[in-house]
Amino acid sequence: MEYPPDNSWLEPIKRQYYAVVPLKQFIWPDDLDDATQLDFYNEVLNDIRMVNLQPRRSYIFMIFKALQRSIEGYGDTMISEIAEIWQNMLIQSCTRGSEDEGFSYKSYFLDENLKNGVVLTLKESDAFLCKGTTGLVTWEAAKILS
Repeated sequence: MEYPPDNSWLEPIKRQYYAVVPLKQFIWPDDLDDATQLDFYNEVLNDIRMVNLQPRRSYIFMIFKALQRSIEGYGDTMISEIAEIWQNMLIQSCTRGSEDEGFSYKSYFLDENLKNGVVLTLKESDAFLCKGTTGLVTWEAAKILS
Protein backbone atom coordinates (compact mmCIF):
# COMPACT_ATOMS: atom_id res chain seq x y z
CA MET A 1 0.00 0.00 0.00
CA GLU A 2 1.32 3.44 -0.90
CA TYR A 3 1.02 6.09 1.77
CA PRO A 4 0.47 9.77 1.03
CA PRO A 5 3.63 11.90 1.07
CA ASP A 6 2.09 14.15 3.74
CA ASN A 7 2.60 11.50 6.46
CA SER A 8 -1.12 11.24 7.16
CA TRP A 9 -0.54 7.51 7.74
CA LEU A 10 1.08 8.51 11.04
CA GLU A 11 -2.18 9.82 12.52
CA PRO A 12 -3.82 6.42 13.07
CA ILE A 13 -0.55 4.99 14.37
CA LYS A 14 -0.14 7.83 16.84
CA ARG A 15 -3.75 7.50 17.99
CA GLN A 16 -3.33 3.73 18.43
CA TYR A 17 -0.02 4.02 20.30
CA TYR A 18 -1.17 6.58 22.87
CA ALA A 19 -4.58 4.94 23.34
CA VAL A 20 -2.75 1.66 24.05
CA VAL A 21 -4.59 -0.26 21.34
CA PRO A 22 -3.91 -4.02 21.56
CA LEU A 23 -1.12 -5.05 19.20
CA LYS A 24 -3.34 -7.44 17.26
CA GLN A 25 -5.36 -4.38 16.16
CA PHE A 26 -2.32 -2.18 15.51
CA ILE A 27 -1.94 -1.15 11.86
CA TRP A 28 1.67 -0.79 10.69
CA PRO A 29 2.66 0.74 7.36
CA ASP A 30 3.54 -1.75 4.63
CA ASP A 31 7.10 -0.50 4.36
CA LEU A 32 9.29 0.58 7.25
CA ASP A 33 12.26 2.02 5.39
CA ASP A 34 14.57 4.57 7.05
CA ALA A 35 12.42 7.59 6.10
CA THR A 36 9.25 5.94 7.43
CA GLN A 37 11.00 4.97 10.67
CA LEU A 38 12.31 8.52 11.09
CA ASP A 39 8.78 9.89 10.61
CA PHE A 40 7.50 7.40 13.22
CA TYR A 41 10.27 8.46 15.62
CA ASN A 42 9.67 12.20 15.17
CA GLU A 43 5.87 12.16 15.19
CA VAL A 44 5.14 9.40 17.70
CA LEU A 45 8.07 8.54 19.95
CA ASN A 46 9.57 12.02 20.14
CA ASP A 47 6.42 14.17 20.32
CA ILE A 48 7.24 17.00 22.75
CA ARG A 49 3.66 17.23 24.06
CA MET A 50 3.55 13.52 24.88
CA VAL A 51 7.06 12.83 26.20
CA ASN A 52 5.90 12.59 29.84
CA LEU A 53 2.60 10.90 29.02
CA GLN A 54 3.85 7.54 27.82
CA PRO A 55 1.91 4.27 27.90
CA ARG A 56 2.82 1.44 30.26
CA ARG A 57 6.41 0.28 29.81
CA SER A 58 5.32 -3.31 29.07
CA TYR A 59 3.19 -1.98 26.18
CA ILE A 60 6.10 0.04 24.81
CA PHE A 61 8.26 -3.12 24.93
CA MET A 62 5.64 -4.99 22.89
CA ILE A 63 5.48 -2.11 20.37
CA PHE A 64 9.27 -2.11 19.96
CA LYS A 65 9.35 -5.88 19.49
CA ALA A 66 6.58 -5.71 16.87
CA LEU A 67 8.30 -2.77 15.17
CA GLN A 68 11.60 -4.65 15.07
CA ARG A 69 9.92 -7.77 13.61
CA SER A 70 8.21 -5.65 10.95
CA ILE A 71 11.41 -3.83 10.02
CA GLU A 72 13.43 -7.03 9.80
CA GLY A 73 10.60 -8.65 7.82
CA TYR A 74 11.25 -6.10 5.08
CA GLY A 75 14.98 -6.74 5.21
CA ASP A 76 15.67 -3.32 6.72
CA THR A 77 17.45 -2.34 9.92
CA MET A 78 16.19 -0.14 12.73
CA ILE A 79 17.39 3.46 12.53
CA SER A 80 19.77 4.61 15.25
CA GLU A 81 17.27 6.99 16.93
CA ILE A 82 14.76 4.20 17.54
CA ALA A 83 17.45 1.64 18.37
CA GLU A 84 18.86 4.01 21.00
CA ILE A 85 15.47 4.38 22.74
CA TRP A 86 15.00 0.60 22.64
CA GLN A 87 18.51 0.02 24.02
CA ASN A 88 17.98 2.54 26.86
CA MET A 89 14.69 0.89 27.80
CA LEU A 90 16.37 -2.53 27.92
CA ILE A 91 19.15 -1.16 30.12
CA GLN A 92 16.62 0.50 32.45
CA SER A 93 14.63 -2.71 32.75
CA CYS A 94 17.81 -4.56 33.76
CA THR A 95 18.78 -1.97 36.36
CA ARG A 96 15.34 -1.01 37.71
CA GLY A 97 13.39 -4.15 36.91
CA SER A 98 10.67 -4.65 34.36
CA GLU A 99 7.86 -3.30 36.52
CA ASP A 100 6.12 -0.08 35.64
CA GLU A 101 6.25 3.02 37.82
CA GLY A 102 2.89 2.29 39.47
CA PHE A 103 0.95 4.29 36.89
CA SER A 104 0.82 4.92 33.18
CA TYR A 105 -1.10 7.05 30.70
CA LYS A 106 -3.64 6.56 27.95
CA SER A 107 -4.21 9.53 25.69
CA TYR A 108 -7.04 10.14 23.26
CA PHE A 109 -6.75 12.76 20.54
CA LEU A 110 -10.20 14.34 20.36
CA ASP A 111 -9.61 16.53 17.32
CA GLU A 112 -8.59 15.75 13.78
CA ASN A 113 -5.54 17.97 14.26
CA LEU A 114 -3.03 15.92 16.25
CA LYS A 115 -0.45 18.69 16.51
CA ASN A 116 -2.58 21.37 18.18
CA GLY A 117 -5.82 19.59 18.99
CA VAL A 118 -7.33 18.62 22.32
CA VAL A 119 -5.86 15.55 24.01
CA LEU A 120 -7.66 13.75 26.82
CA THR A 121 -5.10 11.92 28.97
CA LEU A 122 -5.99 9.42 31.66
CA LYS A 123 -3.48 8.54 34.34
CA GLU A 124 -4.02 4.92 35.32
CA SER A 125 -2.80 3.58 38.62
CA ASP A 126 -1.92 -0.08 39.14
CA ALA A 127 -3.71 0.18 42.47
CA PHE A 128 -7.04 0.52 40.64
CA LEU A 129 -6.41 -1.58 37.57
CA CYS A 130 -5.05 -5.05 38.06
CA LYS A 131 -4.76 -8.26 36.13
CA GLY A 132 -7.93 -10.29 35.91
CA THR A 133 -10.33 -7.35 35.58
CA THR A 134 -13.20 -7.38 33.13
CA GLY A 135 -10.92 -6.33 30.29
CA LEU A 136 -12.79 -3.12 29.55
CA VAL A 137 -10.53 -0.37 28.34
CA THR A 138 -10.79 2.69 30.58
CA TRP A 139 -12.12 5.22 28.07
CA GLU A 140 -14.47 2.76 26.40
CA ALA A 141 -15.70 1.63 29.83
CA ALA A 142 -16.36 5.24 30.84
CA LYS A 143 -18.38 5.82 27.66
CA ILE A 144 -20.45 2.70 28.33
CA LEU A 145 -21.11 3.64 31.95
CA SER A 146 -22.01 7.28 31.22
